[in-house]
Amino acid sequence: MIIPFCLLSCALVFGQEKVVLGATSTNLKLLYDALAPAYKDVGLEAEWKEFPGSRLLAEVQAGTLDAMVAASGTMVKQFSDNYIGIGYGNDALGYSRLYMYVRAADKDKYKPDPKTWAGLSIGEIADVGPSPTFGFPKNVNGVKIVTAPTYESVLRMLDSGRTDFVVSTRGGVEKLIQDLGLKDRIVRIDTPLLTVDYWHLVNKKYMDKIPALKQAIERHRQQIDEAVDKLVNR
Repeated sequence: MIIPFCLLSCALVFGQEKVVLGATSTNLKLLYDALAPAYKDVGLEAEWKEFPGSRLLAEVQAGTLDAMVAASGTMVKQFSDNYIGIGYGNDALGYSRLYMYVRAADKDKYKPDPKTWAGLSIGEIADVGPSPTFGFPKNVNGVKIVTAPTYESVLRMLDSGRTDFVVSTRGGVEKLIQDLGLKDRIVRIDTPLLTVDYWHLVNKKYMDKIPALKQAIERHRQQIDEAVDKLVNR
């Protein structure tokens, strides 16, 4: 089971019994639709909304964000003072693999081996926080990170030759590549870089809701798994 790495935030507004589900990518709408019934089970009405990555990062760093979905185990540890990671029992919600996305003409030019990346530039969305998609290439010696505000901008930079490749989870950018008309111009190198685990993070100020939310997610596991499968097998 695999979940694409894009941050999905939830602002829980209990006075109005609403949950605002936000993300940096519309690709997660499928996952939102599967999660909405779980929130409904605990008395919350879900609403979808997109946010810039910088805003998501600022809120989680400040501890003001109520919840996130598709956050890595790295984030669970880093923000454990304010958030609790929820998965299926003691296991993560899902697992994904990171891949390189390159211009079709360069498919045989670059290798999914960080030792060969010195001097190359990698496109990445700005201010996404301590995520594997950002931290993994950033920590490779000799690599230049070129940021843009949206995934659309990142992919257009790659297509125009301003960067050498993009690192993303399988399924995370496929639909956007297709929507932008770049399906024949940007391709995935099918040897994975590494595997990432993902959790649902909930702010500890909502401790009273967490047990019920865990149970609700378990009850709707089939729908969630089906949404994940559609996301990562485009």
